Amino acid sequence: MGAEGLGVVVIGGICSGLFTLPLRYSRIWAWEHSWTFYSLFGALIFPWLMTMTTVPETIDVYRAVPGYRLVLVALFGFLWGVGSVLFGVGTKMVGDALGFALILGLTSALGSAIPLLVQHTDDATKKTGICTWIGMVVVFVGLYVLARAGLKREEEQKVTGILMNRTHLSDEAPLVYDENTVNKPGSETASTSEAAGAPSFKHGLIVCVLSGCFSPMLNLALSFGDKVSDAAKENGSSKYVAKNPTWALAISVGSTANLAYCFYLLHKNNSWYKFRVGSALDQLREAALGTSMGALWFGGNVLYGVGVEMLGDLGPVLGWPILLCMMIITANIIGYVFGEWKGCSKKPKQMAIAGLLILAVAVAIAAAGSS
Repeated sequence: MGAEGLGVVVIGGICSGLFTLPLRYSRIWAWEHSWTFYSLFGALIFPWLMTMTTVPETIDVYRAVPGYRLVLVALFGFLWGVGSVLFGVGTKMVGDALGFALILGLTSALGSAIPLLVQHTDDATKKTGICTWIGMVVVFVGLYVLARAGLKREEEQKVTGILMNRTHLSDEAPLVYDENTVNKPGSETASTSEAAGAPSFKHGLIVCVLSGCFSPMLNLALSFGDKVSDAAKENGSSKYVAKNPTWALAISVGSTANLAYCFYLLHKNNSWYKFRVGSALDQLREAALGTSMGALWFGGNVLYGVGVEMLGDLGPVLGWPILLCMMIITANIIGYVFGEWKGCSKKPKQMAIAGLLILAVAVAIAAAGSS
């Protein structure tokens, strides 16, 4: 079921790549308001609702798992949440181009390499392992090309005076895997050249490295949460939903970091009042947008879990880079559709297309490794 599993992971990556799209239609709330609803629904309500409805006697499943395994899953989830926060902080300090290449490169590499080396040592030098190592290199190359294209785009847009500012976002950067919704070129948060010359640049590099090390912890939670999945199966759950208890535990713990950051911004920007601006229908519309973000993101993760199960024991190793590549490809296509490449010449656009094609090659390499 390798091909089917890869297809499900690809669809999951597309859903995850689309999850910030509703932000573009927000008219009243700032980023922290929408992100609060995304975190509440995508990382708390939906995961537990899904788990409770698909996994019989969920509490008994957790009781059947050694305590240290549950702690490990929760710890990985929390570190993923910290990595999400550091993602936005790091890209703000060093700029999108360098930040995305460094963080996503590390996220892709570590998220696949650690499970391969720790849990599947014998496969590290076989066909699957070799394809994984080659795929990692190709991902790095693709991200580098995209980073160069993004930097060139920003330079040209500054010259032409085309500003892609998102006025409904706060001064703090969104913490997402989406180059097109974080630190818009021309906005106060997008200052690649200024960041490069600022005293905080070295600190920014450290933050990016930490984010790149923490962000793949979500995949490690899934990979090292195999005992939770096994317990769910033994308790009568379908293998395709057996990873839901792992998702619920890891993501809900990780959401504490995201929610804490949202509350910090709401307090810092004194923007709580925006929850009361406009009519009840206006607020309902904003809430629906934030909730839909959670549905898309968590839905993508559920599909990823199903695809990983279909891929077999090496699912987290093979599926993780595919998930990230599809997220990046989808996010960049959405950015192009919404005119974020206006005001630049053909060269950066061609470089971006080349970078996306290289990532597509990485997906093909991973597919070859799973066959």
